[in-house]
Amino acid sequence: MISREPPHPLKKRAGFTLIEVVMVIVLLGILSAVALPRFVSLRAESRAAVMRAISGNASSVFTGVFAKAAVQGVQAQPSASVVINGTTIQLKYGYPALLSVMDVLQIEPLSSFSLVPLSATSGYIAPSGVTNDATCRVVFAEASGISSPATMQSFLSDCR
Repeated sequence: MISREPPHPLKKRAGFTLIEVVMVIVLLGILSAVALPRFVSLRAESRAAVMRAISGNASSVFTGVFAKAAVQGVQAQPSASVVINGTTIQLKYGYPALLSVMDVLQIEPLSSFSLVPLSATSGYIAPSGVTNDATCRVVFAEASGISSPATMQSFLSDCR
C-alpha cells in the first residue's frame, strides 16, 4: 500500500493565488483613479504657467521694442520697423505690430503655440492642444495711436 504524505509546510509555492492577483488589480485601479486626475491638473497648471510667462515676457519685450523705436525716433509713426538681433520687427506707434508678435517673443518651439488673429489689429497666442482656447490665451492689441499703447490681457481660467 502506498501512503501519501501531506505537503511539506515549507515547500515553495509555484505562483500567486487568484485572490492575490485580484487584490493587486483592484489596488492598481484605485491608485490610477486617484493619480490620473492629479496629473491632468498638473498639465493644465503647467500650461497656465507657460502662458503667464509669455505674458510677462511680452510686457518686458514690448517695452524694450518701444525704447528701441524711441532711440531711432520712430515711436510716433503709425508704421515703421526696427531691427533687433537681426530680426526686422514691424511697428505700430513704436510697439510691435500683430504679425511681428511671434518674432519679437521668440517662442520655441513655434509648433507648440499659435497666433490667432481676432481682427486686423488684435489677436491671441494659445498653446496647441487646449480644449478651449478662449479660457487659455494671451490677447494682444496693436497700438492705435501715440497715446494708446499696445495692450495685453491674459485669460487663463482653464488650460486643459
